[in-house]
Amino acid sequence: MDLTKKLKYFYKAPQTIGISLNNTCNLSCIMCHYHSPIHKPTQSTDFFKTPKNLDSKIVKEAIIYAAKNGCAVDFTGPGEVLLDDRIYEFIKFARDKGVARVGFTSNATLLTKDRSKKLIDSGISFIRFSVDGAVEETCKAIREHL
Repeated sequence: MDLTKKLKYFYKAPQTIGISLNNTCNLSCIMCHYHSPIHKPTQSTDFFKTPKNLDSKIVKEAIIYAAKNGCAVDFTGPGEVLLDDRIYEFIKFARDKGVARVGFTSNATLLTKDRSKKLIDSGISFIRFSVDGAVEETCKAIREHL
């Protein structure tokens, strides 16, 4: 039995659709495989050298699929979601289409009162925050080069 049939035995569709909106980040944390100054030299592609955004049509098609199949939508990396101002439009679009859970992961450094209000108004269900450490020394060590 192929993998698709095995998966459909348990679920008719994925439980969550992960959508990467962009390839840019405002940080370069040492543990990041995409933006770290330690890992960038080892990349075999120049994908991260030029800022790129996923086409809105593709994003909306994925959201429509999620809505039709009861999937959650999770906007994820490798980029920082809050660098893409379309996030509010996409969250609202997903909620309007009937997606029950819509959210994203963020380093939270760009989260302002205004952005927070826009996210709430658009219908955000969750935000997952990346935390670099429990103490200040750890955070500084991770971002020492910033």
